[in-house]
Formats: sequence, C-alpha cells, structure tokens
Amino acid sequence: MNEKDQPKLYFPVLFPGSKEENLMKENVYYEPALDGLIFFIEQEEPGTDQFRAVQASSVGPDRLTRKELWTAAFSNLFELSDAAWDPEHDYMIIRTTPRQFGAACILHPFLYEYLCESFGDSYIVLPYSIEYVIAMPLLPPDDILASYREDLQKHPEQYPLSNRIYIVEDGVMTVYPELSNDDFMPMIFETPEEKEKKEKEKQRRKKLYGKRNRHDLS
Repeated sequence: MNEKDQPKLYFPVLFPGSKEENLMKENVYYEPALDGLIFFIEQEEPGTDQFRAVQASSVGPDRLTRKELWTAAFSNLFELSDAAWDPEHDYMIIRTTPRQFGAACILHPFLYEYLCESFGDSYIVLPYSIEYVIAMPLLPPDDILASYREDLQKHPEQYPLSNRIYIVEDGVMTVYPELSNDDFMPMIFETPEEKEKKEKEKQRRKKLYGKRNRHDLS
C-alpha cells in the first residue's frame, strides 16, 4: 500500500478546561471530559509526521462522524499506550510515546479494565500533566488531594492538566472534591442502556457524597 493510500491517523488529547477559549478561537472540535476537554489531532497527509487539530467544521453526520473520530483515535491511542509500575512506589504511570497523548489514555476502556485488575473496581487518578497521569489504590481522597497539590507546588509541570484528582468507582470516573456534571464512564460509546446505568450511578454517588458531607459536618 502506498503512503498516499493509507488512512489518516487520529489521536485524542486531554486538555485543561482553562484552555477552552483557545480552542474556540481556533474553531477546534472538542468535547468536555471530567474537568477538562478532549480534542483530536489528525495527520495532515497519510504517511506523514505532520499533525493538526481537527476542526469543528470537519465533524458532523455527513462528514467525519463523532463515532468514526472516537473509534479511530482510541484505536491509535491504544497502540501507543504504556502503563508501568513505578519501582519505588505503589502506583502506575500512564503515558504514551510520543508523550503528548499520555493523559488521554486514562479514558480508554481497555486501560480501565487493566487498572481494575491491578487496583480493583475503585482507584484514584492523579492528572499531573497532559503528557501523563498516575493511577494508585483508593486511599482517603482528602489526604491524597492535599499531598497531590503540595507536590504540584514543589514540582510544577510544564503542561499541567488539573489540580484536582479523579476517583474511579464501579466504572464511573468523577472529579474530586467537586462533583462534576460530566462524569466519565470509560467507554468509547454509550448505548441507551449504558447511559441509563450511568445516570443511575451518578445519582447514587451524589447521595453517597451528600451523606459523607453531612457526616463530616456533624
């Protein structure tokens, strides 16, 4: 197959929510994810190393569909993903080669399955950078959040993603301490049944956190 006959490559990038205005100005197609954003990059020409952001005008029912975009991007992302135990700590470093797609790995359903095998159904994600995140066992989140923010101050990242942490419980990833309206279930696409399951889980979690907060204040 000639290089020109090869399909374009797409990759997802998990980006800080504070950069939304920049993406809007550039007419980049993006979607909310947790307390950040997902946008996509594509090869300018098949077989080349030049990439550009996918434009909002390129995505639609009669153009590049959302399903096609997510499927291609996550398939390519998985080929570059790497999850490795830190030799000195009880946590896993999630990244890619090249590094700029690293944080988006945490949204991949296959990686979710792998992390569940390692940590169980519940674990914490530390979103240090758009280039990598750290997954660790579920420990008291307030303690982890305080340590995480202290570490960010002492060792600031070049491309920071978030100063909040993400908690995964029963297949739902949630921003902590503030509950997000856009919890992320690590699936590429959701059937109506999966959407209903996600909504029920979100309501259950809100009630649970409400009970915890009332207990903490008592």
